[in-house]
Amino acid sequence: INLAHDLACQGKRVLFLSLEMPKEKVLERMFCLDAGVNNIDLLTGKYNDDAMIQDKFADFMQKTSSWKLYISDCIGRDWAWLDEQIFQKMTQKPDAVFIDHIQEVRGGQSSKDSIDEYISKMRECAIRNNFALIMCSQVNRISMSDKDGNKEPQLHHLKASGYLEEAADQVILLHWPYHYAKEDTTLDKEEYILNVAKNRDGMTGYIKMRYQPHYCRVRDWVTEQTPNLPNWTE
Repeated sequence: INLAHDLACQGKRVLFLSLEMPKEKVLERMFCLDAGVNNIDLLTGKYNDDAMIQDKFADFMQKTSSWKLYISDCIGRDWAWLDEQIFQKMTQKPDAVFIDHIQEVRGGQSSKDSIDEYISKMRECAIRNNFALIMCSQVNRISMSDKDGNKEPQLHHLKASGYLEEAADQVILLHWPYHYAKEDTTLDKEEYILNVAKNRDGMTGYIKMRYQPHYCRVRDWVTEQTPNLPNWTE
């Protein structure tokens, strides 16, 4: 959602296919990160009594009226239908297409075979139509805990399809250490790790970001790099 929001702000044409979450929830999270509104305030109904939040939402809707952002929660599970009914009929092709998330894909085959075929065909479609394809994936949490209790996701933890790793030009694994060790008072709640685990055309490595869960927002980490975090160039 952060990536889709940033691309929309840059004037890019973005198609966001939410296969799990209602489009209203996607827009709600995008509003929180854009306007700096605490998502708990929305969940608890504060919007109805807070004129400031209402004004921020009005400004946000005015801002989005110029965006080339399209969010759908009812299409995207069938790659052939997408290609025939959307991509081939569009007069202006999207710059980026988001699939969230790949495990929600269904087909007439087994789950793994359906996902593998979807990935392959959507990749071909992205190359043919010259758009960036961003596929979100869950990880297998059962296999994430190794003997040392490490919860950091690895490439082999991608759920349901090994072909996702093979087909991707880049794989970025997201890790929020605080989520797995809330009892550790030394952890910074906002520390968020992007692990560039695969990069066909460049370097791999770790990038530390700042995650603000109350705003559904991921931002650059502007302080000094953590000493025990591997450098980008390593």
